[in-house]
Amino acid sequence: MDWQAMLSGFLGGILAALLVMFLFPSDNCTSNDFSATILKIGNVPIASIPRTAEIVYKNSSVANKLKHLKEQGSAYIFQSCVRGSEIAQEKHFQEAFEKTLIEISMFLNSSVKSVTLYEKYQNKEFFNKVSEVLSSSVTAGSQVIVKYKYIDGVLGYNFCVVTLYDPQEAFKARSIQERLKNISQKYGVNWENLVKELQDAMKENYGK
Repeated sequence: MDWQAMLSGFLGGILAALLVMFLFPSDNCTSNDFSATILKIGNVPIASIPRTAEIVYKNSSVANKLKHLKEQGSAYIFQSCVRGSEIAQEKHFQEAFEKTLIEISMFLNSSVKSVTLYEKYQNKEFFNKVSEVLSSSVTAGSQVIVKYKYIDGVLGYNFCVVTLYDPQEAFKARSIQERLKNISQKYGVNWENLVKELQDAMKENYGK
């Protein structure tokens, strides 16, 4: 038996395993690793999740809505995870949902501050007020469409949610409409044009 060849093969196997770990590191919360799969509602891809994930909740009733928003280029989907134990599962799902709301709020603020809008109106106070209104619209326009969990080695579970933000739904809320219309009137801005430009800015900023 060629012990030197066996030792060389053994060391080569260890080196190859280490190389794979280096090239394909595990990303516990984003799920964007080589073992991920694409989750869909209807025919619309909404998230990349681990193949071992357990789907706890999936709202298939939004399939047509998602398809329509996707065709319009305004299917704004956000995904967040938190670590924890199964004992407090619902609490962790709520925490993950709140994280997506923060992400959506940041997304809306960046959209309001888009170059096109600023160049046109050039009024910091006006945009601060619009940003405040949009921040309050986050909850009105957001809904959890998927909850899933997966084991993260010996560290317990990751609890994740996928949240859809629909600006059209948010702008339907009476309180949001009234506040934006009042701001538009005060600063001499056309209401319909403002809403259209905000939606265009969201499309431009999504994914950046």
